[in-house]
Amino acid sequence: LLVFSILWFGLVTVTMGLWVAGGLFIPFMLVGASFGRLCGMIVSKLFPAVNPPIDSSIYALVGSAAMMAGFSRLTISLVVIIVELTEGTQYLLPAILVVMIGKWVADGFNEGIYEHVIELKCIPFLQSASSKKLKNFRVVDVMSTDVITLTPKVQVRYLLEILQSFQHNGFPVIDAQENQLTPRNPGTVQSPFKSNNNATFAPYLGLILRSQLLILLNKKVFCGLDDFHNPGTISYEEFTQQLARVPPSLSKLAENLSEREKDMYIDLKPYINLSLPTVSYTASYSEAYKIFRTMGLRHLVVLGRTQEIAGILTRKDFL
Repeated sequence: LLVFSILWFGLVTVTMGLWVAGGLFIPFMLVGASFGRLCGMIVSKLFPAVNPPIDSSIYALVGSAAMMAGFSRLTISLVVIIVELTEGTQYLLPAILVVMIGKWVADGFNEGIYEHVIELKCIPFLQSASSKKLKNFRVVDVMSTDVITLTPKVQVRYLLEILQSFQHNGFPVIDAQENQLTPRNPGTVQSPFKSNNNATFAPYLGLILRSQLLILLNKKVFCGLDDFHNPGTISYEEFTQQLARVPPSLSKLAENLSEREKDMYIDLKPYINLSLPTVSYTASYSEAYKIFRTMGLRHLVVLGRTQEIAGILTRKDFL
């Protein structure tokens, strides 16, 4: 039984995380039950005169519950599973005790096994609460400071260059002209927390998604400088229908545009999301984490004293 338990534990450890149709729940239940029965057999050999005799099957049940609580950190649901499997409420109290003790002991060493699998597969998953190690941090300590921005009036050629150079999902829009942006890196607004003589501190207006920009390019909602006050628009119904579909590729859009169209402009103001939450640069890391996770955001813009963009927070900045 000892060889069987060690062999199964090694196999489960080696095969964990493989892309096969298997799981961890039943294998760890078997490993825990094997170790539990082994302990029960040892205790029965040490105390053979006990009346009634020691039942090693109860030790197997308790060991299975403790092992599953240690690797999965389940509590109430695990106790319910154990009681339903045995169909005996007389094992409720020992099941509760071993589940809680197993979870507390495991929490003292590391996180659950599923959290480690998520980390190994590089899945950007955010826990329900921020790490206690970062409770004294502020957003300025974790935010990205080189923010790729757009202006309300943007040239089609310039927009194509931005989309081809950066694969960001969203772009903040600032109240500035194209010629006010940082000349060394087009579309970049340097944070006031970084020393740069060419930095632009323009007020933040809102945010527009990459998919929305691709739709505007596909529908050719362009205008010239002379008729910029009466630009072409796309209806709300058509815009939402296009967002529900897969956006066209950027390379095909660039091929379908003539040189004359690339010299035209797009008015982004009707399509900017003006209601996205923002945080101040003085906000704590925990506060920003709570806002980001509870509202299901992908971008959280950090603003400075005069409503200029100080940085931006994405999911990977919180990891």
